[in-house]
Amino acid sequence: MIASHRQSPRRAVGATLLASLLLLLAGCFTADEEIFSATEAQLVPGLAGQYRAPDASLTLFRVPESNDYRFILSPKDETPSSGVFRVLTLGGTLDLIQAHLDSDPPRRFNYLLFNLTMGAGRVATIAGMEVDEAAAKALARRLDVSIEGGGLVGSAPALKRFLMGLGALPLAPGKIAFSRAE
Repeated sequence: MIASHRQSPRRAVGATLLASLLLLLAGCFTADEEIFSATEAQLVPGLAGQYRAPDASLTLFRVPESNDYRFILSPKDETPSSGVFRVLTLGGTLDLIQAHLDSDPPRRFNYLLFNLTMGAGRVATIAGMEVDEAAAKALARRLDVSIEGGGLVGSAPALKRFLMGLGALPLAPGKIAFSRAE
């Protein structure tokens, strides 16, 4: 069994913007296990580049000879955060992101939903998406994933089915969006 913990929007003040981003997105889950391998990830043409939000900038680089990307998130007036992520397309412009912060323990991974929109042959916006909580709980029950104390517990295959199934649930725009800066 693998335990993962749903991020709570009530975390300590002073967290970096990336931590805040993870907390604000209802579609964000954390697991102490890598659920998706590099071979399962997809490259997104035109994703690498610089993006801006009102309170932060985001720089994305493709990792050579892999399906991974590196990121540097630079919040205004805070220390930048960095890490690596993978993209798993759920359909249309909706993607599941498996991210690992450099500052996290080695086996800690964050799972988030984003809507990537294209413009001029490259990604123009990266917008967080929120999952309907009641629908996510119902999906978890159907897939033998239990929600305990705000966290998820289940086998790796069940957690994978749960995460991939989030894209079929009711979604709403999240609280963070980045637009291409270049």
